[in-house]
Amino acid sequence: MAREKRISPDRPIYFISDLHLGDGTASDIFMRKDRALLELLARVRDEGARLVICGDAIDFHQAWSMTPVLKAHGQLLRALSDLADKNGVIYIYGNHDHDIALFSELFRWDVCARLRIG
Repeated sequence: MAREKRISPDRPIYFISDLHLGDGTASDIFMRKDRALLELLARVRDEGARLVICGDAIDFHQAWSMTPVLKAHGQLLRALSDLADKNGVIYIYGNHDHDIALFSELFRWDVCARLRIG
């Protein structure tokens, strides 16, 4: 994981945080919100913008395994990975992200501890 990442403000940047994608059960606070985020991701892609996830995308406390998270939010996670390939997705390490580095290659997110723009 890179300590710090620098990017240019040469295109729009969208920020999201604290998705806490869970295992699809009733305690998954993101259930039934995937479509709204998919619409935002389409907008980011179409604008050629960057997406910055400001931590805590996956609820590692609730989802002890990635399998149920992938099953519950597979379309959304695929869209995030596709966006990472096309526009780049920067992931700033959050306070609940002790395991995110294990999955950064799977999702193709550029994980860092700090982001500087400009």
